[in-house]
Amino acid sequence: MEVKTMKFSDVWDDLVKFQNDYKTSTFYDAKTVGGTTNYHNSLTDDNIKLLFALLVAKYGNNTVANSSREQFKLKVFSIIFQYGPTWQKELQVQDELRSLSIDELIQGGKTVYNHAFNDATAPSTGSLEEIAYINEQNTQNYKKSKLNAFNELMLLLHKNVTETFIQRFKVCFVGMVGFVPGPLYVDEEEEE
Repeated sequence: MEVKTMKFSDVWDDLVKFQNDYKTSTFYDAKTVGGTTNYHNSLTDDNIKLLFALLVAKYGNNTVANSSREQFKLKVFSIIFQYGPTWQKELQVQDELRSLSIDELIQGGKTVYNHAFNDATAPSTGSLEEIAYINEQNTQNYKKSKLNAFNELMLLLHKNVTETFIQRFKVCFVGMVGFVPGPLYVDEEEEE
């Protein structure tokens, strides 16, 4: 008996099919509990294109773990729904971090301390609003060395957000090399 195996490239052999399947799935523009569309849970067209290329590069010839094409698609789209928006945001943050200038990197924080004597208003302990009247102000400005600024940047950029995201799709594919999923049969031995 020949067991048919399905590979990622058998399910989606081009971007248009992948994009159409994703955009018509339940997971694209999924409704939140309140019934409103949560557009933050959907990938942009550029990131769908990027994700497809990454999946083909990593899993294009890998055997699908499901015998059902539709179940495989749902599994892939559920992973995109769960982790794709975070990956998309992390890509955006990394891009912004990479574009920071040296001046922006060494710029530190600023702390302001205000003190008011006899401003004639009753103090409120339940409010976080600042008082309008002050007598005295102290400030502290921090500036980082270039070495510390670059070190902090390198720590932030050290994580490979794309590899972490793409690894999540590993569960969609057969894990053992040479393993072919299929039905198991047990033949009873004939007695002599």
